[in-house]
Amino acid sequence: MLLAILFTYFFTSVTAQTSCPDRQRKNTADDACIGSCAPGKYISEDNCLACHIGKYSSSSDATSCMDCQNGYHQTATGSASCLACIPGKFQDQIGQNSCTQCVTGKYRSVNDAANACLACPNGYYQTAIGSASCLACIPGKFQDTPGQNACMDCQIGKYSSTMNAIVCANCAVGTSSSATGSVSCTSCAAGSAGASCNQCVTGKYRSVNDAANACLACPTGYYQTAIGSASCLACIPGKFQDQSGQTVCLDCQANTFSSAMSSTACLDCEQGMSSNSGAARCNNAESSITCGTGTTLDGTVCKADTTTVEKITCGAGTTLTGTVCKADTTTNTTSSRCTPNVMDPSLLDDLSTGANTYPSCSFLFIVTTLIIFILN
Repeated sequence: MLLAILFTYFFTSVTAQTSCPDRQRKNTADDACIGSCAPGKYISEDNCLACHIGKYSSSSDATSCMDCQNGYHQTATGSASCLACIPGKFQDQIGQNSCTQCVTGKYRSVNDAANACLACPNGYYQTAIGSASCLACIPGKFQDTPGQNACMDCQIGKYSSTMNAIVCANCAVGTSSSATGSVSCTSCAAGSAGASCNQCVTGKYRSVNDAANACLACPTGYYQTAIGSASCLACIPGKFQDQSGQTVCLDCQANTFSSAMSSTACLDCEQGMSSNSGAARCNNAESSITCGTGTTLDGTVCKADTTTVEKITCGAGTTLTGTVCKADTTTNTTSSRCTPNVMDPSLLDDLSTGANTYPSCSFLFIVTTLIIFILN
């Protein structure tokens, strides 16, 4: 019994002298117990060692350091905590000494989880790395795919009038945008129409006052050979067009005519009159009569032309008086009784040639002279 009491006393005394409190170590130099290590350090073989970069310890009795978690990092040794990645950066690995910048087309704000960057949503973009936000597409541009580093221009015939557009709107019928990246549409110019303001084709037109949803067919009596026209051309006299939307006018057929502009039909010539094809008027019968030299057509009768009297030749013993050859009073009495060589046109047998059916003065004069000579 006494022996047991002595053993217990001895063991308790030795233990009290050689043991240290929990999570403390006895200093081998002086047998003193080492207290807790400062945060950022840990106890290793009776020594306090600093935590490595990317690690930390926040307690005073740590026996090891912990890795910085996702979204955090630590560049210094002996740290009691980790640093959160700043906006525009992220970290998806543990125990890291730095954060990674977001690439173009992505971002991370202060309120977002720091373990990843987010793609810029539709209607937004980002050209810079390490960004905390994205930029909105301006009017005239759009973006329909997330995570992009640029916005795209609206195509011709489309537009966007708001910020951060996802798609461009089609211009209304009768309007269009003439360039890419348009913020609005304008009415189609004259000579064009439709959803894309296409040019009017030949045979059609659109004026500035017409509805811009479609080009109009040229009406009857009109035509158009050019594309993109604001008006049609009228058919000229001698031509017509009885169909709409045509590119040419047609010639009036022979023995028909059109005397007015923009004719839709040709009229028949009156009885006794005629015309060639494409005629603006009909000709009467007199147009087929050809008068001889020195005469002019008067109605249906060839009469001496007072403007061409020099072309009339009188026979011997006659003198031209006006348009009639008369006996020359200066000659002998025989010759003075001669009938003029050229008669008044009303006495001409052949109106087209002006021929004379009466004997000439020169012939009678010769016959008379021969008779006198024989009698003597």
